[in-house]
Amino acid sequence: MTMQTAASENVPVLLAVQTYVRDIEQARAFWREHCGLVSDEEVPVYRMGDVEWRLLAGAQPCGTARPHGVLPAFLIDDFGAARGYLQARGIPLVFEEMIPGLNVLVLLDSDGTPIALHQPTDPSTWKLSERKLLRTRRRQDTDPGRPITLHGFAELTVYVGDITAGTRFYREIVGLPLGYSVFGHVHLLAANTAVVLRQVNWRCRGLGRPHATEAVFGVSDLDGLARRLQQGGYPIQRTGPDRLTSSDPDGWPVHFRQL
Repeated sequence: MTMQTAASENVPVLLAVQTYVRDIEQARAFWREHCGLVSDEEVPVYRMGDVEWRLLAGAQPCGTARPHGVLPAFLIDDFGAARGYLQARGIPLVFEEMIPGLNVLVLLDSDGTPIALHQPTDPSTWKLSERKLLRTRRRQDTDPGRPITLHGFAELTVYVGDITAGTRFYREIVGLPLGYSVFGHVHLLAANTAVVLRQVNWRCRGLGRPHATEAVFGVSDLDGLARRLQQGGYPIQRTGPDRLTSSDPDGWPVHFRQL
């Protein structure tokens, strides 16, 4: 769906995700070495299909070890090769899973920020035996000796403390249509990607500090969104004539731009 179509249907578009880092050059080198990503811009920008991924300086890590905020996921074509590559280089993997239709890896970048890698698969080829090997840490994957190729943006996960409040915010105020819901998480639909709300039982210890990753949505009626946010009790900050920032029910910053 194009941005023009999304705007006419009032469905927000995920324009960008921005990940805070302590050292821009260290982060730039990390993603160039391990994923072949190159950006000569002062603020590195990597174009993942129609979603931009930006690295912003000034990170102040919060010390919260568990997932929080938002988690961007990028598409890969070979779960085993990516896993072997990361393990051979001592890059931490904090989550890995093989389910029908999807293989998932979550790594930590040079700042300890989680980033997900997704390989879509054919559900009919899924084997429980492979998942068991992975879960029991007996699966061995060969290092291919070459960087991991990222093919585009897969989905955005938002961690929320109250799934009902989070759903109300992202669905009724932001305007993301409902895809489906199951126990513990809700799938919403931006015009160009899935936005998955997952409930967690902990809170970030560093809210207000720039760290981890934040989302930037494009909307067709920024003034209308501003009114809904204020009516819902969510303060807004105008950061330009066509952009504003607010916070979700967990206090996590969310950015919006007029399409």
